[in-house]
Amino acid sequence: LVTYALAVLLLVPVKEESAVAYALTQPDSRTQAKEWFEANVPAGSKVLIEGGKISAVRETIPLQDSREAMLRRIEYFRRVEPKQARYLELELAVHQGVGYDLQLVRLESMESLDFYLAQGIEYFVVRPDAFLSDKRRDGSASAQFVADLRTDPRVTILKRFEGDSPTQIGPTVEIYRLIQMPGDAPSKS
Repeated sequence: LVTYALAVLLLVPVKEESAVAYALTQPDSRTQAKEWFEANVPAGSKVLIEGGKISAVRETIPLQDSREAMLRRIEYFRRVEPKQARYLELELAVHQGVGYDLQLVRLESMESLDFYLAQGIEYFVVRPDAFLSDKRRDGSASAQFVADLRTDPRVTILKRFEGDSPTQIGPTVEIYRLIQMPGDAPSKS
């Protein structure tokens, strides 16, 4: 009986460590989401994503602006923060691959879903755990935004990448898309 108990006590941690080791060999949820996004979302699409001044935050999908969007961002920062403009110029010099028209948002200054739809946003990338975080006060704009994405009939979830589990490293990421309503003009995507 003692031998059996010791074997169980040794095998449980080994099994858990094996799952963690396996997860570390797999691409994290952000990498998987980026690969899926670039394969399924047309380049140049307007995308709302959590970001700072000049790019998406590292905790979300590492999407990049299109060249055109970067040029617009550079022009803006030339007027208000020339150092940021210079940094973006360097980024533009090495820009390659797919790019999107990113609408960078900060969780503490979120607007309503209607506000972003009026701006022509077609796709929404969210980390629900961050948007719904307990650290934020009840009824926060970011929590309301996720609730609206999940219930508004004009929007549908395209893909969910589960994260933060023993077999998956990275945050949970959800990707939503605007659905064209009857009578609306056809979408270009």
